[in-house]
Amino acid sequence: MVNENAQLVPLVELSGQKFLVDIDNRQFVDNNDLNHCIDMHSKKGRELVNEMLGVEWRTFGIYPRDEDGMKV
Repeated sequence: MVNENAQLVPLVELSGQKFLVDIDNRQFVDNNDLNHCIDMHSKKGRELVNEMLGVEWRTFGIYPRDEDGMKV
């Protein structure tokens, strides 16, 4: 089944964990658990943003969404 609302987003490895970078919602989404998100403006999120500065995004992942823009 094709999800036409899915987005191609950067996939980064930070602190030994892989995250999808949801720029629209300003969140890091755990690649292994799409229900686990870290807000980029939280303390942990700011740490992850600082860690990824200067990192070139060469890997991307598919981030599923429903019609309302929420995770499925």
